[in-house]
Amino acid sequence: MTRIGSVTGSARWLEAGSGDPVLLLHSISGSASGWREWMRILADAGFRAIAPELPGFGAPPLEPVYRHEDYLGLLDGLMSAADGSREWAAMGDSLGGLLALQLCGRGRIGRCVLLETPAVFPYPWLRPVARAGVDLTRRRPIASLGARLVGSGLGRRVMGAFDLIYAADPTVALQEASNVSLPPLPFLASVMEAIAAADLREFAGRVRQPVLIVVGSRDRWAPTAEAERFVRVLQRGRLHVEAGFRHGDAFHRPGRIAPVVIEHLRRTDHLRDPGSSRRATH
Repeated sequence: MTRIGSVTGSARWLEAGSGDPVLLLHSISGSASGWREWMRILADAGFRAIAPELPGFGAPPLEPVYRHEDYLGLLDGLMSAADGSREWAAMGDSLGGLLALQLCGRGRIGRCVLLETPAVFPYPWLRPVARAGVDLTRRRPIASLGARLVGSGLGRRVMGAFDLIYAADPTVALQEASNVSLPPLPFLASVMEAIAAADLREFAGRVRQPVLIVVGSRDRWAPTAEAERFVRVLQRGRLHVEAGFRHGDAFHRPGRIAPVVIEHLRRTDHLRDPGSSRRATH
């Protein structure tokens, strides 16, 4: 794992393979090491896979409050340091997908893959809950108790329940949660608030890069109906719905969807009609 510096902080990453670089961005309950199987697949396919450990999820946060812009600046610096001469692809899981999509507007990303990413539409029911969580964690007794819980094995498993509720393989979800060092409670609440408030519809409509959206037919956190709305907003969007997959499966079980992702990353004639979209179900 290599450490670099950037204008907004520092980042560590894991990498494998050589060739065109693919940036892999993990979710709230994920980590760089969670991409290892995807990294092996991408390396075997001739890509250089780079998975950063996002600060705040295993390392100190950049700031006490999460802001997408801080992390986009960090990732810009990382890409410049790792390979400033090539066009990159970005692939993100859940929260990482929101960051990957926004990187498309910064000029370095040539194509994008969004795994089980909550749609660009805001979640009105989640925002007041997250806001209440932010306010609650500012109270000293709650913050102290929350810090002890988050740092414990129990706390990691509670966070794992976020994916466990939807996962087809509970053992994998719990194992991944056990390997993650969770962020401070106020920071975690601010991440949830940022996701809830995200409204990238206008931005997504300006994205000209080819974007592949992958969701599971049984994913209730990134439901198919929302993904279908999402792909219609994009100029060059493609939707793949994997039958039977729940939230977390696209990240933890790459074998079934890897051929679709590799094809997307390799294509040079991807969706010549910028206004079209396609849906595939397996």
